Amino acid sequence: MVTHNLAQARRLADHVAVCWVRDGCGCVLDSGPACELFESARDPLAHRYLNGLLCRAARVQEAQ
Repeated sequence: MVTHNLAQARRLADHVAVCWVRDGCGCVLDSGPACELFESARDPLAHRYLNGLLCRAARVQEAQ
């Protein structure tokens, strides 16, 4: 399943992969068991995204 709905991912996923665009290329920032990743993602950007700490303006700035 692919979703941008984090609440849905928390409810349904056993395993999560956080995909992002860096330097114009898609990459996996972090992946692992959903319960662990939502609590303590290893990648700082993935952690901020999964915990709702990024706004649209911040994502645009990160991409640049």
